[in-house]
Amino acid sequence: MFRKRTKCKLFFDHKKLKLDVKGLTATIESNHLSNFNLQLGELKITPTATEISDELMRLDLLQCTLCQSIDKLSDSSKKDELLEKIVTVKIEMLQKALDFKKKRIKKVK
Repeated sequence: MFRKRTKCKLFFDHKKLKLDVKGLTATIESNHLSNFNLQLGELKITPTATEISDELMRLDLLQCTLCQSIDKLSDSSKKDELLEKIVTVKIEMLQKALDFKKKRIKKVK
């Protein structure tokens, strides 16, 4: 018998990267190729902070871990217990996200 697997995912991007690419440049200072300067570019990758609270990030990791644990269980009562816990965590995440957004709006004003 085949079981449908639960699709588990994080709601927030916990790792963001900023990519800066500088282009190709060429400089010729005179009519002679001996003074020719060619730069092939520069690539810079910088990690950036995700704009969510640490508590919200922790809850997101928790809900994803709980979700992944459900697929490994065969006992349906334990699955139901974990599903209830996930719902509770997701409700708490929504509340934390709203609180975090309200705090950010107040800082801007």
